[in-house]
Amino acid sequence: MISGFAGFLGAFVSNPFELVMVRQIYEGALPSGQRRNYKGALDGVSKIMVEEGGVEALWKGFLPTALKTIALNASSFILLIKQ
Repeated sequence: MISGFAGFLGAFVSNPFELVMVRQIYEGALPSGQRRNYKGALDGVSKIMVEEGGVEALWKGFLPTALKTIALNASSFILLIKQ
């Protein structure tokens, strides 16, 4: 239970920066008119907040990430206990 909560909390804290990172990675595949041109993680976070609807926009894609990390942490914990 605690390991699942740790996964949830980790996903919650890191999601804004992971969102910026994924966008920066795939930026080169976008046409030049659609590129966001983030200068770094903090610039990306601030631009998302201003241009896409405030703080809530930073947690786009949070649910799949949280479910993945909860399952991963909980299963890892169970497997480590059995050793």
